[in-house]
Amino acid sequence: CWFLRPWLGVYMLQVTGGTDEEAAKWSELSLDSEGMVWEGRNSKPGSEVDASMWGRIPLRKADSVSSMIAAAKFEERTLLLAFAGDQAQEGLSEAEEVVVEQAPENEEMEERTTRRFRGRFSKPLPWQEEIEKWGKTNLNINWDEATHPELLQELWRLSFPDKEAPARKDAAWGELGFQQQDPATDFRGAGLLALNVLLFFAKNDNQTFCQFLSRSKGKTSEDQYPFACGGINVVFVLLEILLFLPGRSKDKFPNKRGAACRRALGGLLKENAEAFEHLFVYAMKVLDSGWAKSSKKYMDFNKVLAGVKPRVRAALRHPDLKNISEIEKLVPVA
Repeated sequence: CWFLRPWLGVYMLQVTGGTDEEAAKWSELSLDSEGMVWEGRNSKPGSEVDASMWGRIPLRKADSVSSMIAAAKFEERTLLLAFAGDQAQEGLSEAEEVVVEQAPENEEMEERTTRRFRGRFSKPLPWQEEIEKWGKTNLNINWDEATHPELLQELWRLSFPDKEAPARKDAAWGELGFQQQDPATDFRGAGLLALNVLLFFAKNDNQTFCQFLSRSKGKTSEDQYPFACGGINVVFVLLEILLFLPGRSKDKFPNKRGAACRRALGGLLKENAEAFEHLFVYAMKVLDSGWAKSSKKYMDFNKVLAGVKPRVRAALRHPDLKNISEIEKLVPVA
């Protein structure tokens, strides 16, 4: 249901032109990334249809683009939905239930409209609410010089417990894998989220964190990768997978896979508020595994990083993934 992503949500449909009893009844329709659910029945949606093929569906003259129609088949009947705008909240411009049957006067098959509906947006899906709430809480948080440097100091202490933390701006931060003397410069792109997930990893599995940090180092700059910046890049990969970075993906069908991954993470967040942090740790394990198998040359790091995306995406889309703690068991890191 990748093409429906802007319109995912719960709608209410009401019959128009029917009996008083039908007109008084509202039916609930859920458009989910796994299919449509209408009056308790599941159906996989059809493909996107150009509205110009259907004379009864009006065109949106404002932007010279035909209204997008989604079709879903329920037993012998098909539901056609024409959306009113580019967002779920704009509701539906028209909805019809049609059947294709043999015409009484000849043997040809013809389409007949059985019911028409008016439709309005009701609410987002539960997983949508979770992931949107997570995004508002964790994304686009700017660096705060009053409080965030202390988090950097804590990350250093967890990484090198026997070494005194360097000054706020110091070349020594390179030991942790920052590329600038001022680590805040490296964090600028991913915001505070990258620092928080690195801290989560260092606190919750310090032994593995320190092992990965050690393995990232080499004898020269050519046979190592900057560990902290590698983690920041992993955060970007995860945000791209989850469609939080529009326009960044070079995939052929980013929305199709992204909608499924967003749905999966939304469900995982409902069970565990730290699901993204655990997903980051899993992705770092994939990165470390790929680095260990590679030539361990910095020039090959991007190739290793590129291997993280398909593994994480496959894990999120695994049909048996119900709890984030099961992810490594279902889809091993190597």
